[in-house]
Amino acid sequence: MAANVTARDIPARQFIPLLSQYLQQSGKMALPCPFSKNSEKMIQFEKWYFEIAASTLHQFYLHPSFPNSISSPHLGVSNSLRSRRASYGSQDLHRNQTQKMAQATKFAQSACFSQFQAIGWLVKDPTGIIFASKEAINEMDSIAKQASQAPAKSI
Repeated sequence: MAANVTARDIPARQFIPLLSQYLQQSGKMALPCPFSKNSEKMIQFEKWYFEIAASTLHQFYLHPSFPNSISSPHLGVSNSLRSRRASYGSQDLHRNQTQKMAQATKFAQSACFSQFQAIGWLVKDPTGIIFASKEAINEMDSIAKQASQAPAKSI
């Protein structure tokens, strides 16, 4: 592949597990302290939490969030994440606990968002647009470059 490989060039199914592994091993993010029944899922499923973190960061890298209207440039966390919230599991996987998983996912994404802002990987400009910082883009592009140079695994 070309030397200028970015995270946009790697399929999300291949890139997100690599990014979650990097976030878990680098120590830049930590599991948040649980304060409700739904947030206990993150302690039980540590890999799940870092996959949500990687997915959230990847989404903001691909599509920066824009304010809902020009008159209201202040965009809260819930508004920017609401349109991005995936189900992260189906009824087949979690049986009758899809509502609990949805609430846990909501908490996990909010916690990831605040941690990414704290380490400076998600920034908000004066107009209200939330996007990935240069540091985050460089890290994700280096992961994408390593992924493109690694030999493809046969299934």
